[in-house]
Amino acid sequence: MALSRTNTVQVEIGEGSRDALVAELGLAGYSRPSQWDVDNENAAIGTSFTGTSGGTLVLNEQLIVISAGATLNDIVTTINSKAAFTGVVASTTTNGSSQSVLKLTPRNGESFNQTSAFFDLNQVYGSVESHAIFMREYKGNGELTGRLLADPQNSTARWFDLKKNAERIGLTLRDRDVLSVPLVEIIPQGQPNAGRYAFVVLDKVSGQKSYVFDTADVTSNQVLAKAGSAFLIDLARDWKGDPQPAGSDPFKANGDLKDPSRLNEHAVGGDGRLNENIGLTAMHEIFVTTHNNILSQIEANLAQNAGNNGNNQALSGQELFEMAKLANENFYQHHVLQEYARRITPNLGAFAGANAGNNNNAGFNASILAEFASSAFRFGHSQLTETVALTSVNQQTGLANPGGQMDIPLLQAFLAPQIYTRHTAGQIAAGMSQQVGNATDEFITNTLQNALVGLPLDLGALNIARGLDTGITSLNEARRQIQTYLRDVRTSPGGTTGLVQANNAIDANLAALEANLRPYISWKDFGAHLLHPESLKTFIMAYARDAILSGYSGNANLSYWNQLQASSAPGAAATYAAALSAAADLAMGDDAFMGLLYSGSSSDALNPSAPVNTPSGNQDFQNISLWLGGLAEAKTPGGMLGPTHDFIYAYQMQQLQRGDETYYLSKLAATDLVEEIKGKTVADMVMAATGVKHLYHKIFAVNDADYERSLQSFNTYSSEALLLGATQTVVDVTGTQRLVGRAGYVNGVLVGNGGNYLDARGVFSPNGEGKASELFGGTNGSDQFKGLAGDDCMWGDGGADTFWAGDDNDFADGGEGHDTIYGENGFDMLRGDAGNDQIYGGTGNDDMYGGEGNDSLFGEDGIDDLNGGNGNDLVSGGLGNDQVKGQAGNDTLIGGQGNDIITGGGGNDLFTFNEAPGLNGVDQLRDFNSTLDKLVFDKNVYAGLSGSTLTAAQLRAEAGATVATTASQRFIYNLSNGDLFFDPDGTGVVTPTQIANLNRFNPAFPSDVASANAVFPNLVSSNFLLI
Repeated sequence: MALSRTNTVQVEIGEGSRDALVAELGLAGYSRPSQWDVDNENAAIGTSFTGTSGGTLVLNEQLIVISAGATLNDIVTTINSKAAFTGVVASTTTNGSSQSVLKLTPRNGESFNQTSAFFDLNQVYGSVESHAIFMREYKGNGELTGRLLADPQNSTARWFDLKKNAERIGLTLRDRDVLSVPLVEIIPQGQPNAGRYAFVVLDKVSGQKSYVFDTADVTSNQVLAKAGSAFLIDLARDWKGDPQPAGSDPFKANGDLKDPSRLNEHAVGGDGRLNENIGLTAMHEIFVTTHNNILSQIEANLAQNAGNNGNNQALSGQELFEMAKLANENFYQHHVLQEYARRITPNLGAFAGANAGNNNNAGFNASILAEFASSAFRFGHSQLTETVALTSVNQQTGLANPGGQMDIPLLQAFLAPQIYTRHTAGQIAAGMSQQVGNATDEFITNTLQNALVGLPLDLGALNIARGLDTGITSLNEARRQIQTYLRDVRTSPGGTTGLVQANNAIDANLAALEANLRPYISWKDFGAHLLHPESLKTFIMAYARDAILSGYSGNANLSYWNQLQASSAPGAAATYAAALSAAADLAMGDDAFMGLLYSGSSSDALNPSAPVNTPSGNQDFQNISLWLGGLAEAKTPGGMLGPTHDFIYAYQMQQLQRGDETYYLSKLAATDLVEEIKGKTVADMVMAATGVKHLYHKIFAVNDADYERSLQSFNTYSSEALLLGATQTVVDVTGTQRLVGRAGYVNGVLVGNGGNYLDARGVFSPNGEGKASELFGGTNGSDQFKGLAGDDCMWGDGGADTFWAGDDNDFADGGEGHDTIYGENGFDMLRGDAGNDQIYGGTGNDDMYGGEGNDSLFGEDGIDDLNGGNGNDLVSGGLGNDQVKGQAGNDTLIGGQGNDIITGGGGNDLFTFNEAPGLNGVDQLRDFNSTLDKLVFDKNVYAGLSGSTLTAAQLRAEAGATVATTASQRFIYNLSNGDLFFDPDGTGVVTPTQIANLNRFNPAFPSDVASANAVFPNLVSSNFLLI
């Protein structure tokens, strides 16, 4: 297909602008319908300016109010305040008469939009307020319910539902409005109907603003102001209904469709693209349902605690909405970065605090890069397969039905709102969670290449065109620019320090990638870094076509080859293709064309002037598209992208994380809510929203086997050794018969496959070590599972369950009942859920959550994060520098060995020390309350203590205290900084040992300490218990 650059930004002075104002600004020649094009005209320049009487200027659908008597500089400032939304920068220049005039320039030639850049679920809540208003559910009296809009079955809302919801606040939308959201304002005081929502209309001549409540009421001399957003962007081709007679308008005079049935089927959300395919619609529904589920939980909690602390005041719908949005949005932030982004790239550093900057200030900038939006993040197109996987789900049990596959062709999933039902999200969750995507590489599936959304379009070609459209450079030039940027930071004063790196919007992880991003010097160098080396020939034919045909075909006349390529004569296409292939083969055998293989060291790669960095051979590879060439590169170790796309992706994620001053780890630090968010997975959210049960906990991966106790039967073995020796015959993806291991019962325990296996792709894995990642689905009875090796997932449901997670990084959730969970080896996530549970972390850095009930958590070996949850819990860190959190209830908290961080949470907590002072480490006690909590010491390891209480003589609590001043003193507490020491013999010969620090500062805000906002509680002898 032919590709040419289209306009990145088109700018218009729209209807509704005050005609006299436009004339005063000298811009009458640019009034609508005239537009200027960034390729053909760099700026709109006023013809004159002698002053203004003020009024409304509609610039790219944005209303800009110019004050009467404003100077030219005032006007420039006013227009530039909306530059982020208009894409236009105002300045002054002079005309032919040396008079200062207004100049409007497309903003850096860049694209612009109104979509929020942040991880804020704008696709659900909306980026533009006028759009967001309609996404919130209203009561019949116009009051907010706090819910997001859904249909009557709590599935995704449709266009019909949105229009009905709008009527509850007195606004009538028409079907014609679906393509552009009308601007909504609250009518100001002093005008009729003050305080109501209304649509803004402007007089076409005077620009005078007024209001209507029905978009059909706009008169012929008025224009409806627009918000710069669209309710729907991706619509089915027949959205206007049944075909009308030739020359007939499908719309009625009031703007509604004569046949609205097709349009009414379309789902609506905060982003107009949600009908692009049914998978996207399902994700929107899941986040909407999650908001509403959270709201229901908030309302239940409020009802349960009504009257506590004397507070009986009802919350407004707006307050309820914001509470649910806070949890939903911050859950999204956490899991986009932790579960999704870190699966894509290994180079996203740990969050090191917000450091927001902009184009003029040092720091991180959350704006979206064109290289990210139009290239690197479009890797997902290569992962799509020819089918959208759906699986039927038992509505009573929530389990996927065996053999319930309902896959549909990808082509049928595009722009198909009519096939989306209230069960589709669950069917997609059950099906797509078990579908292995295509590899992330330069290939895309046939439907996307030849029949995109049912049209003869090539998505790959469109992606390349999009790069040209947005001014993105080539792959090699991008590598050159990125490496130059990193080198400039490194070689600047202090450029290897964290401070200078942060001020330049990178961290040590990204800085370390400099050598891997050197520009390629030749075709041979480029080919050596491809994921599929055989693709090199295709790149040469595509990008060096003229060079190889003129130099290696035997006919240097390019006009001949151009005519042959364009010819429709029989055999012409085959002749041309054969000649091009043969020329490429000859070129690839010629070192003069292919150039030198890169022979430099990592040090040479950092020095662009090193001789080995000199380009050689044909240089047409310099033109390879960033999107296509980036996909073709060999993968970064531990990641899913090649080095160029990986850097862009990791860089963008870091900007969005550290450039957001409201990022959840800053906003919610040291709260129970952030621990609740960290203790959940995207799979939890999907299951709660759809009713589907037992999804693999790593929802962006596919497990190798499922074992559902209620749906499957397993053989029984008298010993684990016999099970490990048992085999079964299967057929792998190549059609070859293989012997693999199997799962089975040993002494009532369902043990996973400990031998060879087929992975999720059907590929044979002959390791014989039981590395399969398996899912164990429990019942309401007492289940016993043993996972062996692999990243296993265990769901207990009801009953008193016992799990042995085994090696590798496992997930276990006991569900209801009194469960016992052993993490064993690996970095595990272990959750007790409801019931009085016992959880043992084992070896590795584990995340442990007790949930409801009186739980016992033992971190054991490793750097663990333990969270007791509700109930009176025992939380013990064990070895390592652990985080020990009791949360709600009267908890017993034990740091164990290592420098632990201990937080009690609500209730009367016991901060217990049972390791000898030399082994205990220095624990941080973050919220010790001297009125409610106790410091508990084991007399067997803390020498010189007796009885059950501490006497006043045994405690020295003074500002600056670090040593004992009497022979009887055992504990020394420094009121100035919260340091707590133990001395077994007072003023004797033994040196005091620091065992803890008591403080209440938020670790996410180090300025708390610097500004003396930390609170160091006072201690008296009655705060101590001896056991």
